[in-house]
Amino acid sequence: MPSAIREEIVRVALNKSSALIDYKVYNDIPKQTEFRKQIILDDKFLTSEEKTEAIGIINKSYDHDKILYNFGRKRICENCNQECLAILYCEFCVRNCLKSNFSNWSSGNDDIDNLIQKCQMETIDPERIIEWIPYDQFQNVNNYLLKNDSSDIYTAVWIDGCYNEWDPNEKRLKRFGRQKVILKSLENDENINRNWFEEAKSHLTLSNEWQSSVQYYGLTQDPSNDGNLHTSKVYQFENLPEPRNATEEEQEAFRNKSYDNSDNIGFNKTNNQDEDIRNKTIQQQIKDNIDEDEVYVNPNLHSEEQDELEIPDSI
Repeated sequence: MPSAIREEIVRVALNKSSALIDYKVYNDIPKQTEFRKQIILDDKFLTSEEKTEAIGIINKSYDHDKILYNFGRKRICENCNQECLAILYCEFCVRNCLKSNFSNWSSGNDDIDNLIQKCQMETIDPERIIEWIPYDQFQNVNNYLLKNDSSDIYTAVWIDGCYNEWDPNEKRLKRFGRQKVILKSLENDENINRNWFEEAKSHLTLSNEWQSSVQYYGLTQDPSNDGNLHTSKVYQFENLPEPRNATEEEQEAFRNKSYDNSDNIGFNKTNNQDEDIRNKTIQQQIKDNIDEDEVYVNPNLHSEEQDELEIPDSI
């Protein structure tokens, strides 16, 4: 019987594999990916199942980087016949699936609909899809911290959960299932709505492409507000205590706190020198490795590149 996967141990191992990269030695993304996988395979504290889990996450990240930075060998998708970069899924199939569902949802606001549709048509991977979420998808909505000047913070359970996987056999997106999320609401004020919309636009666009410690899933609206726009941003819930009413001191601190957008969306902070080297590596990778004419037909996803992503039988 397979042993249970210790998620925190896997996370620590993945962080370690990233931290140990010497970007001067491993100077392109494929080399960095192979280095990280070797660190995982050599980790004696991980079980075989945990190594498989960790390497699967690294492979997903590799697909994401290939699309984001537009490098690597393309393949012909056996489903849509377009030239895609991802190995574990087809980015065009994901976008086409989302586009086919446009007529089945609406926020009631053209600006918001257009923003979400734009994000979906630029989706990079199945785990970072921005969407309009019907409010009846939420249960156990509880006030987390009393409001500041313009917003309330709530926790809730998202019944179906976010998209997290593309099923190539069924040719559809699958969802995570029940998950805890955070709702950040907005009061009904025209000026605040406009400022908030610009903030939401930045958050949605960034979350659509970049990983962050707090994932931004999309937008929802409480229908009990007499048809007025009272929209909530939906975030990943993680590492937060259970909901409770704030003390007077906490309320005052919350009202007076000056928010920085980069803190709100939770960017991971890295060493500036390593980040500079990584950025140069990415630019060099794009310059050296893009070959727009290099495409292969791969109906069964068994290319040399795919073989490199597979887990060795010996782990």
